[in-house]
Amino acid sequence: MTIEEVTALLQQNNAMYAGRVPTITVELATVQIGIWSATLADVPAKAAQAALVRAFTVCRYPVTLADLCTQLHAMQAEADPPAGLLWDKITTAAHRARENKGLYSYTGRAADGRTIADAAREANREIFESLPAPARAWVGKLQTLIDLDGEDQTGKGFRRRDFEKFYQEYQATQPLDPEKLAALPCVAFNPSLDTANRPQVEA
Repeated sequence: MTIEEVTALLQQNNAMYAGRVPTITVELATVQIGIWSATLADVPAKAAQAALVRAFTVCRYPVTLADLCTQLHAMQAEADPPAGLLWDKITTAAHRARENKGLYSYTGRAADGRTIADAAREANREIFESLPAPARAWVGKLQTLIDLDGEDQTGKGFRRRDFEKFYQEYQATQPLDPEKLAALPCVAFNPSLDTANRPQVEA
């Protein structure tokens, strides 16, 4: 966002909460605009506008920069695969990895000349590395993935809830991605966010 776009965003925020926004000096306003502009430099203006509108529906007081970033992260998370899909990938990978571990003691040779044990270990490394980034970050290491398949349904239920909590926190801490934000349906296909169609608010 440009300084001009951030200024317009703050004007809308002030207008929405007229009467609740304390009067500040020009110097403080300049500092505020500078901080918001630096933080939102890589955020598409339409994405920030969409986030502001969402914040208006949940914030009883003027939207802070933290409020806006929370909405932006929530919007960005909408483009991520759902936790249930990632969990299915984790459990499928865990089952395959545990089966492969059962071959770790085999000394026979595979068609390519490797021992069956070496081939199984290499297959498990590939299984672990092919997990989506948040799933791999939660699992941590290959042995943990293998152990997961050995848990009963109750244990897996607890582990799934643990993963879902981790995934929410993981999404909230990811850097804002300008391309991902710009491509969101609530941004890319929302004509009300176009500057020409948006009511202009006087300072």
